[in-house]
Amino acid sequence: MDANEKARQLLDESRTCYSDVFVDQETGEEWQFPKNFKEVDRFESYVNRIREIEPTEPDIIEQLQEDEDVLAYQNKRRFMGSKFLMVVFALIIIYLAYNNVYEPLTIDYTVEAADARLKNEIASKQKVLDGWMADEVLKEQNADKIEQYQEEIEELSQYQPAKYARKLNRQILWSSLLSIPLLLILIGILVAYYYASLAPTWLIEKRERRFNLFQKSAGLIKWLTVGLFTLITSMPSAFITKIKWSDGSSSTESDYGPMILKLIALVFLVVCILIATFFLVPIMAVVNYLRNYRQERLISILQDAWRWIKVKIGMEKSQVVQA
Repeated sequence: MDANEKARQLLDESRTCYSDVFVDQETGEEWQFPKNFKEVDRFESYVNRIREIEPTEPDIIEQLQEDEDVLAYQNKRRFMGSKFLMVVFALIIIYLAYNNVYEPLTIDYTVEAADARLKNEIASKQKVLDGWMADEVLKEQNADKIEQYQEEIEELSQYQPAKYARKLNRQILWSSLLSIPLLLILIGILVAYYYASLAPTWLIEKRERRFNLFQKSAGLIKWLTVGLFTLITSMPSAFITKIKWSDGSSSTESDYGPMILKLIALVFLVVCILIATFFLVPIMAVVNYLRNYRQERLISILQDAWRWIKVKIGMEKSQVVQA
């Protein structure tokens, strides 16, 4: 059997990988394509084998090219995560970078500023120390702290303003530098979430057929947030009461308590979103990776876990192999 005959035979066998047939309503032409991991994997193995044979007949080469295009389309990945989560997580990173790195580096203690801070710290510690020393009970309760405060006041008193300014600036610099690894980790988590949320086309279509919608991670949080935000903003900002007196005059009284409650609710909602996003993105990165890259392994793990549960609750007998 020559190369072209072998390639044609493999092309015919590769059609057994398909379980779905798409019919073009205009031309009536039938298109077949693999729709799940096993079908795509088998189809890819056939395409690779045909490519290795290197057929020469034009119709076989054309069909091989079409199959390669189908395979490339089915393996093409698209982002199926939550853009809302990514935006919120990116805003958290920007805030931390500004607050912990950029803003501290703009602070440069002068000798005068360091001298003023040094005197304030000594005065503050001395005031606390005098309060403890004036009361015998407090003096006895804080005996260890009194000795510590005395040592700290003595140490601060020995500082020259210029030396203290250099110390403060070094502390700010090191604090900013130590925040950079955390920011890099967070950026890495965000990038990992993006790539973990890239699903192949065949998997996206499989989820569409099964659920009739795009299953986007954390989509519920987005719509829940929008709903709560709409509900809170639609609340009345104030209660206005109009009073009519016996002499015919009238007056109004305004109660802005609802406005305060609305602001508190909005702040609480924003804080909850930030906290949920901070912890949800790393978790969803792992979950999406298992769903989009190691789905077969995940299914196997879940099946083994379910089998173990059934054995434990007596729904299935454990299989023991006797030597």
